[in-house]
Amino acid sequence: MDRPTPSPRAVDPDIVLRYCDLALKLDQSDRAQAVLEKATQRLDHWSSPQLLRLMQVAEKNRDFKLAAAAFAQATARDTVLLPLAIYAVKLAHTAADADLLARVRRWLESHLPENEIARFRLQSDLLLDGPDVALARARAARVKMRAPNEAADLVEVLFQAGKRKTVLRYLGFCRRRWPNSFRFLALLTTAYQRFGAPQQALDLLAASADPLSARVLRMRLHILLESNRLEEADALIAQAGDIGAALLNPFQMMRLKLGRGQIDAADALARVVSTGMGRGGGANSKFRATHIGALLNEAQLFLRSNDGLAPDMSEALERVFFHPAKLALDRWQDTLSTDAPPDSAPDIPRRILQYWDTATIPPEVAAVMQSWQDLPDYTYHRYDKAAAIAFLKDRFDADHVRAFRMANNVAEECDFLRLCLLLADGGIYTDADDMLVGDLDALRTLGRGMVLFREPVIGSIANNLMMARAGHPLLQIAVDMARASLLARENDNTWAKTGPGLISRATAAYIAQTPADEVPQNLCLLPGYVASTQIQAHVRLPYKATPAYWNSNDGATPPELSKVLHTIAATA
Repeated sequence: MDRPTPSPRAVDPDIVLRYCDLALKLDQSDRAQAVLEKATQRLDHWSSPQLLRLMQVAEKNRDFKLAAAAFAQATARDTVLLPLAIYAVKLAHTAADADLLARVRRWLESHLPENEIARFRLQSDLLLDGPDVALARARAARVKMRAPNEAADLVEVLFQAGKRKTVLRYLGFCRRRWPNSFRFLALLTTAYQRFGAPQQALDLLAASADPLSARVLRMRLHILLESNRLEEADALIAQAGDIGAALLNPFQMMRLKLGRGQIDAADALARVVSTGMGRGGGANSKFRATHIGALLNEAQLFLRSNDGLAPDMSEALERVFFHPAKLALDRWQDTLSTDAPPDSAPDIPRRILQYWDTATIPPEVAAVMQSWQDLPDYTYHRYDKAAAIAFLKDRFDADHVRAFRMANNVAEECDFLRLCLLLADGGIYTDADDMLVGDLDALRTLGRGMVLFREPVIGSIANNLMMARAGHPLLQIAVDMARASLLARENDNTWAKTGPGLISRATAAYIAQTPADEVPQNLCLLPGYVASTQIQAHVRLPYKATPAYWNSNDGATPPELSKVLHTIAATA
């Protein structure tokens, strides 16, 4: 990037876009802007895919005027292609105007090629109305013969709707119909991995026609990462030779480096990863506030703080930093027998707990939560904000109520409440976007006092699904730590403050202060894919694509882009 800014007359749009992508990755937005201002004076010779890429580059660079110009040019043409149509739907969705959204959808559908209308309907239904509605409409359409792309879209909708047996049957049908299609082999492999059967996925790839191709190696590597087989993943990258480093994108490589404890290598990738943190400027600050950014922040701070400290400070550090807590969890798990079942019946009560902050629940969310209700021999309890405060007043003290009220977002409320609910009465806490697709007792009976699941690669302990007996000392540690953080108004990322980072540190503290022979009888710590055998976590739901979602990277649709949406909607 030391050469002068190239003249736009000497390059085509693809080169302009690649140059600007590189400039943004190197945090040289001024160079990108200089090229964009000269190269985009006329957009009529740009293709629709190029205009979409230009919109995305311009949004990242906070040039919403240029993004709107590209959007207007793309939608002034007789035909709109599917990727642009879905992008436009997302923009209309974040504009939070139901009438505008409906008119934009009608306009887009009338300007799509005939062979892409069915895919547009299915993808936009999934985005805007959730998997159950999307699946119902797809079935009502009664398509006799789907094209491969349409079949692949339907597989995703079936998965999001929790129809696992149907997914496997339909993929079997697709592989018989298109026996030479790698796409359906890849989808079946992904299904096995998502359903908690990583070895079955690896075996399928090993038996494929070209097991050493880059695309198969890339899938093998992804499965190894998601099943936390990090040493094997590193070995595979090394064995792949020249193509090894290209098998992972920068974000995936950064996760692997963090998971392996290679903090400097992870930090070297941070700038590249941060460029993908949503629209507008402040990419690095957005990145540092994310899950992966918080992990890197903590690891670097720990390494600086740990320099020269006495060895007996390790337990204190594990309460403060995720990195040493993760290492302590690794060491403890290495001492355990992987096949030892609990020596007696579990103490975890059949009591399901969930939280949604308002009394009214969006229909698509309620449909997912319904999967946990009316289970034989289980009781079900859902709390909204008012019920949560009443519970905390009744079972805890004023400090716990105040801590709940001082949460920065709904996620922190929910994180703190789940710990208090489980400490008070025990049971099974699950997030509102997790769907039960199997036998809950198959998970509950895996341990006695508490069953938790470790997230892949990074090794943190997930808190979306937690099972525990009442009064478990690990929960008391976690409640005390979360309450102190909330009352102190700490500025930590939610993940570290009340979420998986906190649970990981509390678990390491519990292991450190409990007699070694007692811990395995009261704590079962399992890989996350074990939970996936019965639970479908983090279902794609419409509320997650709106600016109101607590973890959204983008805000509301910029006015410049909103103006284009209103222009096309006016002609619908």
